Amino acid sequence: MMQESPLLYLKPVKILPHIVDTLLLFSAIALLFILGFGLLYQGWLLHKVGLLIVYIVLGMIALGNKYSRSKKVAAFVAAVLVFFYIVGIAISKTALSWLVFVL
Repeated sequence: MMQESPLLYLKPVKILPHIVDTLLLFSAIALLFILGFGLLYQGWLLHKVGLLIVYIVLGMIALGNKYSRSKKVAAFVAAVLVFFYIVGIAISKTALSWLVFVL
């Protein structure tokens, strides 16, 4: 991405992220159906699904060909931050994420 590696143009590298993102999104939606959509009970899960969509969009920008290098790097950094926020939500089961452990 940052070094314009020729590996970025291989077919598996272009297809695999879509498969992984689709599996993540389907599993998150399935979990919503299993646990229920109640915002009062599963608000953390709704935040997690919303952030997963943001993560997917940022990943598309970071790996896309039609964006400048600076936009790709910014999208990559933002995607990594969103990923860590999602992991924090998964561990703490609250939308406060890592702040639960700090406060």
